[in-house]
Amino acid sequence: FDIEKDRYDKESIELLRRQGIDLTRNKKKGIYSRDFGMMFLISGLGFSELTWVTFHSAYDFGFLLKILTQNPLPPDLKSFMRHMTSYFGCRIFDIKYNFKIFNLHGGLEKVAKALNVARVAGLSHQAGSDSLLILHCFMRIKNMKAFKQCNQNLPALALYGLV
Repeated sequence: FDIEKDRYDKESIELLRRQGIDLTRNKKKGIYSRDFGMMFLISGLGFSELTWVTFHSAYDFGFLLKILTQNPLPPDLKSFMRHMTSYFGCRIFDIKYNFKIFNLHGGLEKVAKALNVARVAGLSHQAGSDSLLILHCFMRIKNMKAFKQCNQNLPALALYGLV
């Protein structure tokens, strides 16, 4: 991401800065997106049978697809979802979408609090810390009595905001 070239939401950038993200330093010392994409694919993360657990991730996956393909996003939702399954498989759980099943609403912090799941490391809006909190929320939902009673599988590949 290049703050001097790429479009962005001013409030989102301010939030990242308040959380300690230094975009200027990242531009100077970060990795080029093409190199990241190549390493992502070489590592085995792409084209695999992994299970992806996310929160409100449509934009994140869109950004990642642009990096991996080095092309603009597909022109329509059907093509986008075809790319998603090609690169990431069919096991993508966007828990913000899945929260609706349990009548949970709001941002990650609010829902984690409702589920009695504590952040165990880092700050909010930091990738590693948020990822761990997302996983813990997902595991809490999977272990809920209501989930087990209705024997309902969480829908995979249903990204919040796209379906």
